[in-house]
Amino acid sequence: MKTIFAFVAVFKEVFLYSNSSFGQNSVDFFLSGIVPLINTAEVVPLPESQTLNILEGEVRRLVARVNETSNSPRGYRILASSQNSSKLRNTNQPDALVSYTFSYGGAPSLVLSNINQEVKRVPSVTGLVTNVSEVRVSLDKQPQALVGTYTDTVSISISAD
Repeated sequence: MKTIFAFVAVFKEVFLYSNSSFGQNSVDFFLSGIVPLINTAEVVPLPESQTLNILEGEVRRLVARVNETSNSPRGYRILASSQNSSKLRNTNQPDALVSYTFSYGGAPSLVLSNINQEVKRVPSVTGLVTNVSEVRVSLDKQPQALVGTYTDTVSISISAD
């Protein structure tokens, strides 16, 4: 009988301490997680970017696609610049230049400078998005162009707002 009485007494104590009507013993803790900013622009050059027809000219020739990925709720901007300010430079004759215009994502053509300029703006996103934009170039025909390879380097970057 002593054993049963002791068990009931211990059970009563445990019940009294855990019952909310006799005082509450609680501990708060927080749960959290972090979603990092994802903002990438992956440029996929096409073979056509290396075979521009300088003698006959080009009209809005597709030269690359850009995969833009972002989760910034305030959106993002795409910036572009050209090492030679929208001029293809002859690698053997640096003074021999061919001007071109640049179009990004279906926007009107423009002349790039060697300083980043905005070529696209997405004002907001509601979650992780991936957009694909086309890069096109146009250049007037240059039937009198000097022999050689003409090059320029275009840089494309993404910036969260």
